[in-house]
Amino acid sequence: MPEIHPLSRVISFIKYLWHCNGRHGVHSPFVYQLLEDGLYIKNNDFKAIQQLRKELRKDNTPIRNNFGTNAGAYKGQGTIGDLAKKAGISHRYGTLLAKLVKYFNPEFILELGTSLGISSAYMAQHNVQITTVEGNDKIASYAKSNHQKLGLDNLEVVCSDFDTYIDQSLRNIPSIPFLYLDGDHSYEATMRYFSKLKSKATSDSVFVFDDIYWSPGMTKAWEEIKQDEIVTLSLDFYKMGVVFFKPVKEKQHFRIWY
Repeated sequence: MPEIHPLSRVISFIKYLWHCNGRHGVHSPFVYQLLEDGLYIKNNDFKAIQQLRKELRKDNTPIRNNFGTNAGAYKGQGTIGDLAKKAGISHRYGTLLAKLVKYFNPEFILELGTSLGISSAYMAQHNVQITTVEGNDKIASYAKSNHQKLGLDNLEVVCSDFDTYIDQSLRNIPSIPFLYLDGDHSYEATMRYFSKLKSKATSDSVFVFDDIYWSPGMTKAWEEIKQDEIVTLSLDFYKMGVVFFKPVKEKQHFRIWY
């Protein structure tokens, strides 16, 4: 699936900004409380991750990535530095993930798409148990090393393709309190993963999808996920989309500036 043309991306971002809601434009007590007490709280506890990110961007170790449709346009032969620059989560959205985890305090997080382990490191700051799945064994090894450097011992890195992991492990997982999907950025794969994983969602679950406007296929997947009968509330942060399954009188959708 090709990336959105840069001009189309600019247009989609302008449309997003035009329809954005601030905390005072949100007519939902649940979302207002999330913004007020969770997402709009400043947090400066990520200096070690920031330092590690700088080091990784300078790493010229060759690495090959053959899994998925990578949102950073990094696929094929490159370096660890390329992967860190083009496919790593930004500090802005890393802190968004961390704040969501802190606010909802899930007992368990499933991440599909480890990469170098930066996104899982942001989420792991709150001592939640995380299983993160990466298809490339060498990249998975780097992620494990990065977690060790940061002193994080509440993470399990599993080397597997996503379909195999889901098919083999889902029966042993009673529910998924928090999901972060950042892997194969294609319509078909995203919808396939969601159709399998939504059976493990509860009324308190939080599912986060990365790069929802990266390609026409991803945007199509996001629109269909929002409209799924099990989804009752969705938040659009432009790069990330978050869905909830809480009982509500009517389905709601908000575009949030973060």
